[in-house]
Amino acid sequence: MKNIPESVILWHRDIFEFLSHKFKEENGPKFWIRQRQNEKTKAGLIFQGTASYAYISFHNGSGGQNMTRSIGWVQHFDKQGNPDGTTFEINFPYKPTKREEKEIEVYHKIKEEFPQLEKTRPTRYQWDNPTTNGIEGLEVFIKDFLPKINRIIEESKIETLEIPTSILESSIERVRSQIESDNNSDPLWEELVSTVKRINNTAEVTDFFKRLQVIIKSNKLTEDDPRTYYSCRDSKLIHATFGSHYGIWIESKKSDTQLGFVVSENTLGNAQGKEFQTIDVSDKSQIDILFTRAQEVITKTLSQYESSPHRKRNEGRFNPWIYRVALDSSLLAKLLTEESLPASKTQPAMKQDSVEATNRIYFGPPGTGKTYELKENLFSQYSSVSDNVSEKDLINTAVQNLKWWEVLALGLVDDGPCDVSTLLENRWVKEKIAINSSKEPRRTVWGSLQNHSNENSKTVNVRDRSFPFLFDKDENSNWYLLGDTFSEIGQSLLELRRSINENNSESPAINRYMFCTFHQSFTYEDFVEGIKPTLDENEGQESSTQLSYEIKSGAFKLICQLAKSDPDHRYAIFIDEINRGNVAAIFGELITLIEADKREGEENEISVTLPYSKQKFSVPSNLDIYGTMNTADRSVEALDSALRRRFEFVEVGPKPEKLGTVEDISMSKMLEVINARLTWLKDKDHTIGHAYFMRVDTTEELRLVFKNKVVPLLEEYFFNAPEEIKAVLGDGFVEEISNPWSNGNTPDGYDGEKIRIRVPDEADAFMKAIKEGILGEVE
Repeated sequence: MKNIPESVILWHRDIFEFLSHKFKEENGPKFWIRQRQNEKTKAGLIFQGTASYAYISFHNGSGGQNMTRSIGWVQHFDKQGNPDGTTFEINFPYKPTKREEKEIEVYHKIKEEFPQLEKTRPTRYQWDNPTTNGIEGLEVFIKDFLPKINRIIEESKIETLEIPTSILESSIERVRSQIESDNNSDPLWEELVSTVKRINNTAEVTDFFKRLQVIIKSNKLTEDDPRTYYSCRDSKLIHATFGSHYGIWIESKKSDTQLGFVVSENTLGNAQGKEFQTIDVSDKSQIDILFTRAQEVITKTLSQYESSPHRKRNEGRFNPWIYRVALDSSLLAKLLTEESLPASKTQPAMKQDSVEATNRIYFGPPGTGKTYELKENLFSQYSSVSDNVSEKDLINTAVQNLKWWEVLALGLVDDGPCDVSTLLENRWVKEKIAINSSKEPRRTVWGSLQNHSNENSKTVNVRDRSFPFLFDKDENSNWYLLGDTFSEIGQSLLELRRSINENNSESPAINRYMFCTFHQSFTYEDFVEGIKPTLDENEGQESSTQLSYEIKSGAFKLICQLAKSDPDHRYAIFIDEINRGNVAAIFGELITLIEADKREGEENEISVTLPYSKQKFSVPSNLDIYGTMNTADRSVEALDSALRRRFEFVEVGPKPEKLGTVEDISMSKMLEVINARLTWLKDKDHTIGHAYFMRVDTTEELRLVFKNKVVPLLEEYFFNAPEEIKAVLGDGFVEEISNPWSNGNTPDGYDGEKIRIRVPDEADAFMKAIKEGILGEVE
């Protein structure tokens, strides 16, 4: 058969990955994959078509000879294999069978629904959209055309037009196996795998390809762009060259991994005079600065070159897989599988099923940066940027903070007037149901629609309603939005929907963690579940009163539900000041379930029945639990012994070496002396952390830290014992209290002078107190 251009084969793979992801991860539409195994299949054509077109259909019976008996979206290609416009087509059978005669009626109804369709052949109607290609064009079709087509087919009740799920799933697996087989037989792919193994740093290889993707997309580069050259070198370096220069690369150097960037202004000419810079991958802030500079230089270089001299000179070394991996997340995942790459030395491995759940508490005295440790080093491990997450992830994050009426409003914006059954299948509503673990989602949806219905509705008969009065339904039980009301209060929802649909805006972060703080009044009902009063959104009730009670999930149960619904990612709950609450009472019966081997899916899995909801509950294995505790409040030994057995403890002590100087005062030495004295008088749990002094730059700032932080803390440590505080800080912080009785007579037992601790107001007196009383410097 005629050779198929490589760009057409890659197009098929891109569309296949796009549709497969939407089907599996976002409950997207089913689609038809070529069923007959022939020369076209072997050549890489996943969908119906030839080198000049690809036909994508979302219903059974699509394709076939001459694209007969089919409804679908068509991508056309020019002679070089470049995308060249798209069409929406309906093709009627030439000689219909009995089954097809029934389908022809449906085809006619679909044709009438879209007046832009024009008859181009006796049995074909089509609408041309020559400017929208690839995934962008397909998304337009899925959004603007497919819902109407599906509605007409569903109303027809002709089941033969439905694609069986089993056929689609088996077809997806078959195509994946074929792609993997093709990849594995390519020596250039094996070269890339070998180089990645040698670099041996999963996190940074991923980062390299994501940065390369940014460059490719921002400059609209194709795989065969003559100005570019991609190659591996010595099985230890992967690079992308633009014009005559390396633009960005990653390499293994001894035991380190380095990224490299072009940063010179002089982009013309040979290698002489160009300026590169390599940097260790651990220096994240500097990497971002260099990458921004490299992007500018690369864009300028591309504008000045028609071709890269390396591409002709080293044609056999050109590795197209570098380009493909940068744009295809499934190929990147394959490249980073355990078969291809050992576990990274630095990667937090957020998606590995074999990772044991973490239960960890950071403990130490006040001001040592325990909470900072969580925010600075751990939060990012449980977060993703929108470039790396699906629409489902974005919606999941959004609906956690939305009320039921807001979710239903978004559903009706998506689907238009529809019944409750249709709403239950909406993307927003399904995520809300999953997060809430709703036992009766239909009644919940129905109740919220009625509760927020039009006060003057003729079709909704309920006594009590709650603001906003946003919904109404017609005689056919199709619910719809009240436009005037929604236009007043729904702008933020529309903006949210737009940003998620476009998946761009400001690269919103997906946070797969929760943060809470224990305190004396924090209870099991706050942490796991409890009965709470509510004025709105009563689950399981078809109408609501102004005040009712419902079982509400606490922070821990909510994060467990999120983790269970997303097993491919790790989740975390961060508990600040964990020792300030009654831990045994707050965790209750769950204290056993949090052990790593008692988690859901583990060897010794245990579940319990929750006391309020009566639901079976277990803790997922992809949830990590972190806590912080202030040892000045309560020592580790004083914690509940059951809790201590189930957590590992990491001590976070004072780090005086992080501190600088203020004028001629060494804050590092100052803190060392104070803590040495505190340890002598009390213990190491009652010392002072460095964090109090991290932002101190002036004498006045240091004085205020002593006045507002240090002295009050010492007064807690040594309650009603100013003599001991004097021993810590020295005489300069002491003020004597004279006898207030003028005759010198004092009550029995109160003879003598008294002292109190006071931070000097004058800067000179304060500095002198530090130097003499703490540092031992005598002028």
